[in-house]
Amino acid sequence: MGIYTIVEIAKLHGLDPYKYMKYVLECRPNYKSSDEELEKLAPWSDRVQEICR
Repeated sequence: MGIYTIVEIAKLHGLDPYKYMKYVLECRPNYKSSDEELEKLAPWSDRVQEICR
């Protein structure tokens, strides 16, 4: 269920779902990730928008 949610959120924000999933998995957040680091992976992040459109 979680993957489908991520795909739909990517579409909602105008991203290519494959590119977005690849980007998130390559960055691999973990339990030590700060809120600022996690914010950089959000689909509305400028960097994500640039990379995953």
